[in-house]
Amino acid sequence: MTKILSDMNYKLALEVVRWVVKDENTILPNTDAIDWDELLSFCNRQGIIGLVFDKIKRSEIKMEQRQVFEWLSMSEMIKIQNTKVDKRIIDVVDFFKKKGYKSCILKGQANARMYPKPSLRSPGDIDIWVDGNVEEIISLVRSYTPEGHYSYHHIEFPLYKDVVVETHYVPAHLNNWITDNKLQKYIEEIKEQQFSNAIDFCDGEINCLTNEFNAVYLMLHMFGHFFSTRNSLKQLTDYFYLLKQGYSNQQKEEIANRFLEFGLLKFASGIMWIMKTVYGMEEELLLVNPNESLGKALMKETLHYGEKKKHNSIGVWTHMITSNICYLKYFSSQVMIAPLYLLWHQWWKFRMGIRLKQVKIAQ
Repeated sequence: MTKILSDMNYKLALEVVRWVVKDENTILPNTDAIDWDELLSFCNRQGIIGLVFDKIKRSEIKMEQRQVFEWLSMSEMIKIQNTKVDKRIIDVVDFFKKKGYKSCILKGQANARMYPKPSLRSPGDIDIWVDGNVEEIISLVRSYTPEGHYSYHHIEFPLYKDVVVETHYVPAHLNNWITDNKLQKYIEEIKEQQFSNAIDFCDGEINCLTNEFNAVYLMLHMFGHFFSTRNSLKQLTDYFYLLKQGYSNQQKEEIANRFLEFGLLKFASGIMWIMKTVYGMEEELLLVNPNESLGKALMKETLHYGEKKKHNSIGVWTHMITSNICYLKYFSSQVMIAPLYLLWHQWWKFRMGIRLKQVKIAQ
């Protein structure tokens, strides 16, 4: 039987993705060519099992009973984990509120609310943006969990065994210091809107990003991930459902200008090609003109997401540099500045360690 992940059959994998996000009930072509075990493994790595199985159930596709149970059990685990993460979010938001900090939930469960069935989106970490002094936030978190690892933009907050919490004091950043300076000024301008953008959530209330800022933020997030671990179909599907919310022409122009200002325009054009060609998105919902050659390159990397071996800390550095050399023609400054940024980041952490010794936090 043809394997869905064979090099000759990635087209079939993309047909599955497009079929899943279509609103209407349509028939999946070439079902006889699909190895359902291989598809399950592929969807697991890509974080889209719940979405795919839900469409399979509604389409009455025939599988072996063993395969049905495997798909069903993993899909139900996603729903259970979503319930846990939702509860933890309320707890974490309440924790920082009691400490006097405003907060805003980034991506994750905030993105899930845009899905037709939020409980089917594979949950991940809790990413919470906290408004306050960086040293104080890091010290507060480490006073409860001293093992929390911190970096330029966030600190791990290992409060729970079942959910990873990352506390952001910088919601997004760029490796290029010139564009990052522009980005941080922009974030400072619009942050109050984000910390007051409240939505109902699990019998409570949380703040999440406005759709306009989220279009920039998620693009920044995917851009950063592309040069490290690459992007999965879950991240692309998040962006698809965000674009389905719709933007006015004025909003599109503003977002496109931000893409240009932050050096994201070329990358965004590749993502738009994926949205149009792979996901079947209507042209009027796209934010910028699509770029076919770059879109194909980005999509190829996505299809291999999760297949590459893990590296130790030194290996991560070298892998990030060597694996991105082929993208010099598209993102020359981003690729060339990576080694300098990695060195700078170690210097930043050293200086932050000194400053943290001078901070006292009231419990």
